[in-house]
Amino acid sequence: MSRRKMSFACWISVIIGLLIASVSFGASPATFMPPYSSGQDWGTDAVIARLSQGSDGRTPTVKEFERPWVATLFEQGEPIVYTRDNSANFEYIGMPVGGICAGQLYLGGDGKLWYWDIFNTKTMSDTHSIHSHRNPYRRSDLADRARHYPKQGFAIRVDTGEGVIAKTLDRDGFRDITFMGRYPIGEVTYEDEDVPVRVALEAFSPFIPLDLENSIYPATVMSYTVTNTSTKPVSGELVGWLENAVCIKSRGTAPGRLHNRIRRDGHVTMLTCTAGPPPKDASNEPKRPEILFEDFEGDLDGWTVEGQAFVGNPRPNFHQQALTGFKGKGLADSFRNSGRADASATTSDAFTGKLISKPFTIGRKAIQFLIGGGNHPKRTCLNLVVGGKVVRSAAGGNSETLVPGVFLVEDLQGQSAHLEIVDRHTGGWGHVLVDHIVLTDDTTVETRPLED
Repeated sequence: MSRRKMSFACWISVIIGLLIASVSFGASPATFMPPYSSGQDWGTDAVIARLSQGSDGRTPTVKEFERPWVATLFEQGEPIVYTRDNSANFEYIGMPVGGICAGQLYLGGDGKLWYWDIFNTKTMSDTHSIHSHRNPYRRSDLADRARHYPKQGFAIRVDTGEGVIAKTLDRDGFRDITFMGRYPIGEVTYEDEDVPVRVALEAFSPFIPLDLENSIYPATVMSYTVTNTSTKPVSGELVGWLENAVCIKSRGTAPGRLHNRIRRDGHVTMLTCTAGPPPKDASNEPKRPEILFEDFEGDLDGWTVEGQAFVGNPRPNFHQQALTGFKGKGLADSFRNSGRADASATTSDAFTGKLISKPFTIGRKAIQFLIGGGNHPKRTCLNLVVGGKVVRSAAGGNSETLVPGVFLVEDLQGQSAHLEIVDRHTGGWGHVLVDHIVLTDDTTVETRPLED
């Protein structure tokens, strides 16, 4: 049998500015714990003595630690191996694999990275509109996918000589998956009767107890080991992909261009993702007058209504959070509750439906609009349809504040099209908000650079 080990390192670079305020505990003197140094005695007595001295100048001693409790810190238990068969909580597994103070990133039970929180786009209530600890997330929850996740993953391709087998390294690709969490290392194995190899993953972020400086890297290491479990030689390769996540939320409201570059240095191959301004318009053509397509200030004349989500539009519904960012008095709002202040978010999000505009000819370079609501691509969205196909689409950002968006359509000028405002989602943030649709030659929606 042949055995090959392949390792990948996914480095997520985040620059974080911290303002450290001076804190005083009063004038009375306090004894603090001395800093860590290598070679110290870490027996029970030494640990108790160290804990009794304080905490490295940050807080005075406030607890009395008993010897039996401290002794439990040295006891090594038996690791638990979780599978989809033996654990009803497999879908809830999320082991932190991001550096200290470097945002949040979880390793799922199937080895997929999830619950990204490195973009400053989430709140404590998040997509369920209640505190997360009261309704914990599952990796399969559709509402989880509503948050700003970069598309990413790993897969294996195996050539048996008789054919090629390709599987994603997650619950969708392999039948038999095990997870063992021994923080800071998560261990995942993948096996399948149709695949002649076993894949083992070790995932972690650099973490050294009592060594803060070397435990705050914004990095996640994914190390894969592939073992041939058959009696015949096989060849294969590991494949990884990562979406350019720069401005993952704001790039829908500011023009720009994403750049991906591969850099190689010795044994290291690095993908760098950046963003920059859009190409300058070199033409000197005068801009034509804007065409107001819809402001939702009257009724829905010219729109076909399907389903129940938009009943009562274009007046705004009642929202638990402040509804802002729209113009005038009306908008398309699928958070249906007829303005009742006692309506729950669950009930208001449960309706589905669609608004379909009258056909029109694309006569400008861009279509500008305001959009909010759930970030469920293809499920709570504004679509531009040409020739029976969706050619442009935009979703909200899990927010009741409408923000500017734009479809660049210079290449579609002269063609017949229609717009669709879609709500197909019944879970958390299962609604869409749209207002002020304009045909224009202005291809920007904000003056700030995309890098901001």
